[in-house]
Amino acid sequence: VFTLWVCYRECLADYQAALVSDCATRDHCAAGTVVESFCLKTTPGLPPLQGDPDWCALLWKKHKQPEPGSTTNERQPANPNDARDVTHLSMLTHAPTASADNANALGLAGEDLKAIRAAMQSRRHGLCEAFEDTCEVDGDPCVPLAVIIVRDGRLFVESCLVRPRIYSNAKLLDLILCLAERIDECCGKHEPQVSLRVSSVEFLNRADGVETVVANMQTPLQDTQVAIDRNPNAIRIRFNKPLATNQHKPTTHGMNDADFKAHNVLVLPERPLNHLDYVPGSVTLEAPDTVRFDLYPEGPYVRRGRGWQKGRYQIVLRGTEHLNLNQQALADAADTALDGEPVAPANGVMSGDGTAGGDFNAYFIIGGAPQPQETMRVRSVEFLSMPAGAAERVIAAVKSPLETAALKSEDGLRAIRVRFTKPFAQDDHTPTTHAAGDTDYGSHNVQVLTLSQRGGVQTFVPGMLKIESADTFTFLLNIPTPPTRGPLPWPTGTFRLFLRGNDDQANGRPALTDTSGVALDGEPTAPANGAISGDGSGGGDFVATFTVQAGV
Repeated sequence: VFTLWVCYRECLADYQAALVSDCATRDHCAAGTVVESFCLKTTPGLPPLQGDPDWCALLWKKHKQPEPGSTTNERQPANPNDARDVTHLSMLTHAPTASADNANALGLAGEDLKAIRAAMQSRRHGLCEAFEDTCEVDGDPCVPLAVIIVRDGRLFVESCLVRPRIYSNAKLLDLILCLAERIDECCGKHEPQVSLRVSSVEFLNRADGVETVVANMQTPLQDTQVAIDRNPNAIRIRFNKPLATNQHKPTTHGMNDADFKAHNVLVLPERPLNHLDYVPGSVTLEAPDTVRFDLYPEGPYVRRGRGWQKGRYQIVLRGTEHLNLNQQALADAADTALDGEPVAPANGVMSGDGTAGGDFNAYFIIGGAPQPQETMRVRSVEFLSMPAGAAERVIAAVKSPLETAALKSEDGLRAIRVRFTKPFAQDDHTPTTHAAGDTDYGSHNVQVLTLSQRGGVQTFVPGMLKIESADTFTFLLNIPTPPTRGPLPWPTGTFRLFLRGNDDQANGRPALTDTSGVALDGEPTAPANGAISGDGSGGGDFVATFTVQAGV
């Protein structure tokens, strides 16, 4: 086995007489030209083979914080606590306290520190480090052309195994197009993989079989204020995908837990009570994608007979597991770890950077918010089909009263169900609506009106109300029909659901109110905190528009 090389060679030409030569030399001529050329040589054995470079894997590596007890080969400053000795900026990405001190000493803002960390974890930075020491060429600058095998008087030549190549721009474009076609074949017909992320966090009061939402986490990047007077004693956490129920199932710490850090759902106090560094509780898998943490009723963090003790607490949902410490992460049904880094809410989630792994951390304060005014608001509006001899069916719902809901006549709309956030009064303000032939439909506080007019008068849809529970009633279509005909379908057109919140008792037009007499907080709003109406003060009419079209 031999290797054929092409090497750089300088050829001297245009010799001329040297009138003055160096001492102790006999050369009386000197070259006037250096011709850069090449030569060929052979050597026994193999040269370095052409394979995939080792640095390729570095560009695809996810940078994670080292596990407890692990070591790193990354260069560190001589004194990480001395901001004057900044021999390597990676010092700013390690120990949090030291990093903050160094950043402050260097005059860096918090955003600068985040930018440095992000840049040091980029592929561009990894590529620079991989090629940092490859600028100089040692030894003979020759390039292997081929491997030649001499056997039984015959020559066998192999070039691709050893010859490095530099491709033209045209050829590189061809390679990019081939890669794009391959990506389309691989991924173009498949939905992108969605990582497991946190969708919402609710704080609850659960007592005597009744559940009340006390507060909602608006963003994990800020402390959530929770009113202590509403006695919160549970936390509901929803995810965007079903959770694993194997070794990655949700678990938490109970009383006298020997290793509370082994669990993947943790609630930790900022100031421990009774030397207990965690809040004892239990975890219930309410649905495939929903977990509820219930405060342990006999622990030190409970106000007897009521809810959580006053203080600041942290929710930790583990997405980065440490198997050497027996710390399993939460995962989805395919055992892909939680994508947990806290982010500003977007697209229905509040965690994740698109890659599995990363813990979710969020803080809440019990006793940090005044008790909000509890006005009666519209919780939901559903459109129902009621086939004869069959169970009712929800065919649509008002996603937002600021948008028009669209329905099909063939779906068989027969009723509209309205839910409120509180029980409504059933006295002088009880819900009423208009029947067929009503001479004063405007006196009722529940109306379904058409947007068209006949003879300059707006028409209404005849109906009747059925009170289903303390906070729910249903408007039923009630168009009189001859005995020989079945029930008539809902007419087509554009309609408006009207719920009165502005009281006009002087003209015999009472508003809907709660049981304490406070009028409906009805101004239509985008959905938030489990309601689609209200500005926080009693009063204001609720209006939602919907269409019923045939053959759509």
